[in-house]
Amino acid sequence: MKLFHGRLTTLSYGWQPPKSTSILNCILSFTRSNSSSDINSSLHSTKILQKLSNPSHMKQILAQIIVKNQQLDQFCLMKLIDICASSNGFSSSALIFSQFHEFIDSYICNSLLRTYTHLKKHWHSIFVYVQMHKHGISPDILTFPAVIKSTAHLCRRRLGKSLHCCVIKMGFGSDMFASTALVHMYSSCSSVDDARTVFDEMPERNSVSWNAMITGYVHGRRFSEGFDVFRDMMRDGIELGEVTMVGLLSACANLGALNQGRWVHDYIRRNGMALNVYVGTALIDMYAKCGNVEEGLKLLRAMKVKNVCTWNVLISAYSINGQTEDALMAFYSMIFEDYKPDHVTFLAVLSACFHGGLVGEGRSHFKSMKGEFGVEPKMEHYGCMVDLLSRADLIHEAVELIRNMPLKPDPTIWRALLRAYQVRGHVHFTELLILKLIELEPQNGDNFFLLSNLYSQQQRWAEVEVVREIMKDRGIQNIPGYSSIVINNEIFEFVASYDVKPRLEEVDKVLAHMSGELILSSSFTNTEIL
Repeated sequence: MKLFHGRLTTLSYGWQPPKSTSILNCILSFTRSNSSSDINSSLHSTKILQKLSNPSHMKQILAQIIVKNQQLDQFCLMKLIDICASSNGFSSSALIFSQFHEFIDSYICNSLLRTYTHLKKHWHSIFVYVQMHKHGISPDILTFPAVIKSTAHLCRRRLGKSLHCCVIKMGFGSDMFASTALVHMYSSCSSVDDARTVFDEMPERNSVSWNAMITGYVHGRRFSEGFDVFRDMMRDGIELGEVTMVGLLSACANLGALNQGRWVHDYIRRNGMALNVYVGTALIDMYAKCGNVEEGLKLLRAMKVKNVCTWNVLISAYSINGQTEDALMAFYSMIFEDYKPDHVTFLAVLSACFHGGLVGEGRSHFKSMKGEFGVEPKMEHYGCMVDLLSRADLIHEAVELIRNMPLKPDPTIWRALLRAYQVRGHVHFTELLILKLIELEPQNGDNFFLLSNLYSQQQRWAEVEVVREIMKDRGIQNIPGYSSIVINNEIFEFVASYDVKPRLEEVDKVLAHMSGELILSSSFTNTEIL
């Protein structure tokens, strides 16, 4: 009782009568309930806890419960664990598990896991699972989907693999929901091949399983394989939903597969799918990245519900396609319709100003970010401004911007300045900036290739050999470029390192023909700075 009386005195001295009364009522209630039967006591405790919302009050009630060995039902235990974990960290909740573990079963833990995962309190979910393991509370088939989902959101691959082992050891490997969660987890942790292994071993799949695999390939930028899964999905007669459409449209956008994107759009219309904000935004993105921005604009006007992401996609589309004035007009329309711009919006706007060489507008929008809209500029925005100023031959102003920026310059900034010196042929500063990039990114092969090419242009062959030796010692390799084309509605990807021997003669003939055409048209492009 001293703990409660001390708290009551403190509150009364500070003149907070409502809180004092609340705690006093709790003390009296618990004192009365302690003398009654266990059933009445538990019911009375439940009613009290339902009314409590203040975490400090809850801690004192918890102390009284432990001192008096109070009986609690499942709701009380879940309420105590939740409030303590949410407000006082995990130590108080761990004490509840330790004190009442014989009364805490998998039902209580599963309820907490589902709740925490749904509320995106993923560390809370992991905490509950750890306490289950610590106190010998056996997980069941309903435990794993929720905790694996939390692991996916936290991108904890090692923990996910441990959970995968537990799923198999406990005989739940064939459970569709646990396996689907594992596919999602591995995909989220950039382990798409592991996700595919789990997917292929599933005896039964639903639309969520298929969507998880398609999304995994799309996020891993393995778009053609995502299409392959989609074809298998259609062949198996699985219903295609909005999530499937968004994943496919993302793949089409990144591959530039306009015909496939149009097919998806037609499928959406034929099957009466709602043009909600997610599907609509994905369609606009697809048309924009495939070069048909006007079709994207028609879709935006047809959408009844839009959000800032929808506008960002349109503004970015205009920017990428070099339609600077249209990008700025879309930005002004967005403001007029009371949508608040975010970091992505301003990145698209500044990029549009860069492509259009609009230095004054760029300065104005950069200044308005924080001053008018309360958006703190990030490194990418400073990089855009450095690019814009450098391109306008305002290198001194760009250097001053870097010097006065509140963030420590990262490779994005130095690379933007590097491009300016490369274009103007300032070899000394170019070399210094490349060496700075190598210092910041010692495993990035692109920086070493830039330095090697710079030395080659100056015929400094000894330095070229040193750079190559360093790359060899560190195991640094250049990431091969790739391209894709669509022929007869089939996507073909070409990677620089692929073996072309089977059709080498045909490739040579085409290249020879292209070279001849280029010579005739005198279409030479300087690619040294790309």
